[in-house]
Amino acid sequence: GGVIAIDLDEGDELAWVNVTDGNQELLVATKKGMSIRFKETDVRAMGRTARGVKALNVKRR
Repeated sequence: GGVIAIDLDEGDELAWVNVTDGNQELLVATKKGMSIRFKETDVRAMGRTARGVKALNVKRR
């Protein structure tokens, strides 16, 4: 068994994650070099099994 922590779509991948104190800046990046940085406090907290928050729009080709 295990604990569900994130639900990814087919083809998506979570490469790295770290625990913070809730007051840091976050950096989200794609393998093609797109990235965005924002304050963690700008994102609403969600439950463990929630779908998440969209951080970055990318076009799929």
